[in-house]
Amino acid sequence: MLTPNRTARLVLWIAVACTSQGGWLTASTWAQGEPCTGPPPSTVRVDALSKPPEFDLEKTISDLTQLSHAAAQGGGDRKGPALGFYQAKIGVKSSIKAVGHDISTGGVCLVLRTITINFGLQERKILLAQETQGNRCVRDFVTAHEQRHVAVDDAVLRLYLVQLQAALSLELSGGLAVQAKTPSDARQLLMKTLDARLQQAMEEFSARRDNAQQAAHAEEEADALEKACGPDVTNQIIKAK
Repeated sequence: MLTPNRTARLVLWIAVACTSQGGWLTASTWAQGEPCTGPPPSTVRVDALSKPPEFDLEKTISDLTQLSHAAAQGGGDRKGPALGFYQAKIGVKSSIKAVGHDISTGGVCLVLRTITINFGLQERKILLAQETQGNRCVRDFVTAHEQRHVAVDDAVLRLYLVQLQAALSLELSGGLAVQAKTPSDARQLLMKTLDARLQQAMEEFSARRDNAQQAAHAEEEADALEKACGPDVTNQIIKAK
């Protein structure tokens, strides 16, 4: 169950609309002494946010090697020069609707009615070293390798979205309502509550994709590039850096 007592560590974009027959409900519309509760949202929807990767051909092997080694500090084992690198940025965009009413004992209550979430990878980039561009075999091999990392992300995202949809539907099945002194305070509290849950989802997804990407690195043979394009060509490109 979602609870409004956590603070999000990332600022997520959430649009809030408080609507019900033209606006804010008055206490007279509800039974006097009505507790701050409400029915479950009529809509809980999770859609994929997955932009295709852009290509960056401006970096050198030295540049990509630094990026690769810096990324390896967070986990994994990446050694040697990097001819390509895949970057992705996790993002969430959410839109909600809520209805509010005054509480006879003072303050207001805001009840979540619908929530639509776009979750996934809002920015992706494949970086190919400048030195690979002069050899088609090496360029195609490195491109295919980075595209496999893109495919890994896509597979992890598809599975996670199904699980996130199910989890949120269950957590919100008892409804989500927040109580505050003013409508503005109630909106902020509702957004912070949802921000905290979406932040948790981002962290879960990030951990899953990191594990999957590390496994993809481990599965590839260390000398796969040499086998595909020949050791002489490979060594020549690496020395050219």
